[in-house]
Amino acid sequence: NKTDIQFFDTLGGTVVATTEELFSTLSATTATMSSYYAFLQGIADWLVEQGWERAAAERIVRGQFAGLGNTLATTDTPFSDLVKGHETLGGLNEMLRREWMDANNHAALARSLDRIFARVSGSD
Repeated sequence: NKTDIQFFDTLGGTVVATTEELFSTLSATTATMSSYYAFLQGIADWLVEQGWERAAAERIVRGQFAGLGNTLATTDTPFSDLVKGHETLGGLNEMLRREWMDANNHAALARSLDRIFARVSGSD
């Protein structure tokens, strides 16, 4: 109802799933949270392998990504623009994105989300 939407808008915004199927897609995306932290852990693990102490490595990664979280919370800029805004043509960010988030990885993510969606929607 309108009062609920207004209340949740004060907490950071509201997106309303108009069908049960759309609600299930939102449920599926919540399955990405631990993968996000595993990604950060992978970066910290790499730093440890390079000689950093674990606590320092995690502090470095936390610092890098805390600012990105703030950006997400304070802007409606499309993700594609955020990607471009955090890359220099031919730079290091572009290099990692191209090597790691290639078409195969995008497809693997989509397949995983499809399987999770099937599970939460009861169509598996």
